[in-house]
Amino acid sequence: MLIGSRTSEGYPVTITRAPAGDAKSFCRLDPTDPGLEAALLHLESGAADEALLRKFGRHLFEAIFAGEIASVEPIEGLKEILFQLKSLGHKIGILTSNSSKNVMSFLEHNDLDLFDFIQTTSKIWSKNYGLKTLMKDNNFEISDVIYIGDETRDIEAAKKAGVRCAAVTWGYNSRMALEARNPDYLIHSPAELFQLIQ
Repeated sequence: MLIGSRTSEGYPVTITRAPAGDAKSFCRLDPTDPGLEAALLHLESGAADEALLRKFGRHLFEAIFAGEIASVEPIEGLKEILFQLKSLGHKIGILTSNSSKNVMSFLEHNDLDLFDFIQTTSKIWSKNYGLKTLMKDNNFEISDVIYIGDETRDIEAAKKAGVRCAAVTWGYNSRMALEARNPDYLIHSPAELFQLIQ
């Protein structure tokens, strides 16, 4: 990862993804956040604490996603499955640590106007709090909820919130990593997801 000097448009960031050295992402970090420059200075000096590292990671994650939103698409078959589940009367929503702006851009780009609710949380490592709030706000019974995620932290959040978790293997974490956290269900395709929920 290479972070360039600040410009009027922000901090340019180039990320080379291992092992393919030619696979790169480019984005700019927002220079208007008063805490960002402090985080960058601490990173440069090697004195960054955990809170600053998480703050920087969140900025970077959102900037990369915003830069690549036009090329991000759902896994093949997922869009159709979601609309089928919706037609059966299921309530479908999103709980994410991404920004609402990025989420709405993704949904609009992929014509996914079907979600009953979209809730963002700043607690990247403690999504169980957002999950509990979401259930309370929507009067959901714990037994009626299945939380679907693609990361190990999604499994942990579901366990802490007391709801069932379906971990999908086409996302961020590997099948092996997800399986090691013992989700209630391990899903390998949209069709399997439909069979579970219908």
